[in-house]
Amino acid sequence: MLRGRLLVNTSHTIRVFISSTAEDLKDYRAVARNVVLDVGWMPNMMEHWGAIPNPSVQACRDKLAESDVMLLLVAFRRGWVPTPEQGGDGTESVTALELDCAREKNIPVLAMLANDTWPGNRWDRDPAAYAWVEKFRSGIGVPAVFFDPETDATLPGFKAGVRGVLLAHQQRILAEQAKAAAAPESGLDYFDSACKRLLQGRSVPFIGPGVFGDGPLSPAMLAGALGKQCGQDQVCLATASEYRERYLKDRELFVDNFRQIFEAQSRSLNGVPEVYSMLLRVKPPPLIVSTTCDMKLEKGLVDAGKSCTIVSHIVRSYNKEHDGKILVVKGNQYEICVADGVDVSGSDYVIYKLLGSPGLNDVPDPGLGIDTLVLTETDHLLMLGRLEHQDTQVPTAFIRTLQTHSILFMGYTLDVWQYRLVMRVFESIGEKGKQLTSLATREPVSPMEELAWKRLNTDLIRLDPNAFATRVVDNLGSAARGVAWA
Repeated sequence: MLRGRLLVNTSHTIRVFISSTAEDLKDYRAVARNVVLDVGWMPNMMEHWGAIPNPSVQACRDKLAESDVMLLLVAFRRGWVPTPEQGGDGTESVTALELDCAREKNIPVLAMLANDTWPGNRWDRDPAAYAWVEKFRSGIGVPAVFFDPETDATLPGFKAGVRGVLLAHQQRILAEQAKAAAAPESGLDYFDSACKRLLQGRSVPFIGPGVFGDGPLSPAMLAGALGKQCGQDQVCLATASEYRERYLKDRELFVDNFRQIFEAQSRSLNGVPEVYSMLLRVKPPPLIVSTTCDMKLEKGLVDAGKSCTIVSHIVRSYNKEHDGKILVVKGNQYEICVADGVDVSGSDYVIYKLLGSPGLNDVPDPGLGIDTLVLTETDHLLMLGRLEHQDTQVPTAFIRTLQTHSILFMGYTLDVWQYRLVMRVFESIGEKGKQLTSLATREPVSPMEELAWKRLNTDLIRLDPNAFATRVVDNLGSAARGVAWA
């Protein structure tokens, strides 16, 4: 069904160039973008390019060259026809020229065509333009999936079609890379290596919400609570949050709603994850990276008499005054600064809360309107974009630590957004960061997840993270068990 080059660069998220006419397919482009994100890939589309002073065919070609696959959506309009000055010929549409470029560069093309049930007011009425559209559609040259117009704003039929096309291409990739993904283990005892590094304080724990299993505060339970309130089932936390915020049409209402759910589940939590208990018993690591929203680990450190600095990104603030800056909390004191101004000296523990916490929102002056929560799909896109810029990137104080210490993922479930987040973190800390040594306590739930871990150059310790933590504690001397590291 599909032709073109295979995706040989597996160290980055697959980029999908979405090509189509604009106005008549605006809603369809938006749905296609969301489906691309849902399967864990990155959409590359003109809506994300920012201002291009002089639109040209070359600019589109350059963007296409950055991509691994083209998703071509075609209805019954020709769209923009670039002039010779813009790199065209005054006859061919930019969509046609993009298709030619994909063929030249041997980029796979996944085609979806509107059926002739398409509304008449969305067809080109000019005879010459209509004739061109008919010729173009018949000459695409790859098998296509057809879609119909829909009255439901969520376009369920089209959405399912896009997902099917992408998953078919994904299966082709997996088939070609199955041998690499299924390569036998090297024979190293990963548990012993991870345990030793933890006990010596030579690794960076990277904690994910999987430490809560399937119980309260887990992504599944939080998403279920949010989704139930807006009629959505079986969606990831970011998607459920996106739906809920759009339903409420107010960010503050959404944050308050999430806080209520979060606090209710926190009260029903039985104890704390073993991973947290373990971190109070081993030698303090140089840095703890946390993608959970709770503050139970931080509270446990304070209760144990340890000083703790918490660092998080500011997603939103009143009048955008502090958007993208870094919030640094030490005890009851806080500071707001840019990435290279973060000072974490003088604390026993440093915790980098990548996705924020409801508890952190309350620390600064309420008049600042600080919002650190990265929950919705939109929040994640903001976060990922800001990690590319010097003032809003991973704090400079952390870069050397992340470059020189091994990373141990614990409870990091590697869903779409978590995978993209860690890839962007790796990329933002420089070339050396891409060669980081990393381990993960995780039993992959699918071949695709297994492949994703390999793309991160991460070896797997096939244990539940809390079972792993219990085994680590068992390796401590009896005098150290049950107490924080002195």
